[in-house]
Amino acid sequence: MMKQPWKKWIRSGFLCTALLWSGTAVAGAENNSYTVQKGDMLWKIAEKYETTVDQIKAANHLTSDEIRIGQALVIPEKTISYKIQKGDVLWKIAEKYGTTIDKIVALNQITDFNNLLIGQELKIPQQSVSVDSVVPATSSSSAAKPWVEYQTYTVQKGETGWTIALKFGIPFQEFLQLNNMTESSILNIGQKVKVAIHHVPVKVSASSSVEWLDWWTEAQYVFPIGTVTKMTDVATKKSWYVKRTIGANHADSEPLTKEDAAIMKEVWNGEYSWNVRPVLLQVGERTLAASASSMPHSTIEYIMDNDFAGHFDIHFLNSTRHNDGKLDVSHQQAIRVAAAVRW
Repeated sequence: MMKQPWKKWIRSGFLCTALLWSGTAVAGAENNSYTVQKGDMLWKIAEKYETTVDQIKAANHLTSDEIRIGQALVIPEKTISYKIQKGDVLWKIAEKYGTTIDKIVALNQITDFNNLLIGQELKIPQQSVSVDSVVPATSSSSAAKPWVEYQTYTVQKGETGWTIALKFGIPFQEFLQLNNMTESSILNIGQKVKVAIHHVPVKVSASSSVEWLDWWTEAQYVFPIGTVTKMTDVATKKSWYVKRTIGANHADSEPLTKEDAAIMKEVWNGEYSWNVRPVLLQVGERTLAASASSMPHSTIEYIMDNDFAGHFDIHFLNSTRHNDGKLDVSHQQAIRVAAAVRW
């Protein structure tokens, strides 16, 4: 049986290294930094950043009010308090308050995504801009943040909500919500509907061309239904082509041809399996970190001549299982391994 060295990396602490490298596990990573100037005092700095002296002292582990010129201070973000409600998941809370999952995780030092409790209090970064505002990422400070613009579209003959969603690369449920519709809603020729255009800037570090994208706000729009991509297994470096054909919580995909299915089967030691492997997806000019299992399942399939009955799962950062809406820990670990590959 083919060895999977990346599993040893996880067990030996490589996972922790990957988390620190990515910045998602470092509490306070999104705080502001301020260099003390001549004449500064803590109360002046607190007033400038609309925080308190006690919060600055706590963030910097200060035991007195004494500061020195040139000293670097961490300025804590303003936060609001939020109590978890029934049905809440982190991506929904982040979307509601116009922030990111990473910021909420860092601010609250969350380690177990599947154990959030109803009534649990979270600190949420306070936004200075309404979450309903739509602002393109044009400055360097916001260049890595996805943004969305809304357009009006006129329904054409033969179109449905599903085909329009596919045309614009957005989930069907997102289209329905934007237009206050249900799955049984009927569209008429000439009807005006709202569509969302998601812009996801490239996110790479100086040492890697691999992007580690959040499924809910980034990856599902970079890799929408209907997209063909080259998939590469991190351990063996073998590549084949797949197409995302469906899926909401993660990307349900199918091998493009019989030859692609055969390569995938070979990578999984000659048999399709639920075992997960770190993989990279080449989507246009972008390389995305992901995790995949190869087991064909479900009666839903769109490619009929590929010797593969059904579809298989591809997961990204924070994507979840279809059956219970929870994170799959094995997939999330493998994604982190893929994200730390320096190519």
